Amino acid sequence: MGPFDHSFVLAQGMGGLDGRPKDACPMHKRSYDLSDGCCLNGDDLRLQVFEAKEEEGVVYVLLPATDVVDARLATSKFVAKEGDSAVHQRWRQLQPRWTGSAVGVEAASIL
Repeated sequence: MGPFDHSFVLAQGMGGLDGRPKDACPMHKRSYDLSDGCCLNGDDLRLQVFEAKEEEGVVYVLLPATDVVDARLATSKFVAKEGDSAVHQRWRQLQPRWTGSAVGVEAASIL
């Protein structure tokens, strides 16, 4: 979600590395460092970043509590939901220090 107007278009942006992972918003032409969320165009805007880990084709993302995520999304179209118990169990095995919500996404469904 873009920090400028909270649009859901960053997945359609141009990605790149050049020594660090980055993405460019196709609407506002701002580029962001995906490791820390900083805008690379000198603006004070930031992406919200979350700790993530890929394990056996599943991407695990550490998110705040679902009510915090829903408040940040500020829309009824997109809402956070708790993951299933198998995802939570595997997530706890991978990162016992993490607290919050676990979300599992099939890696192939990200594209």
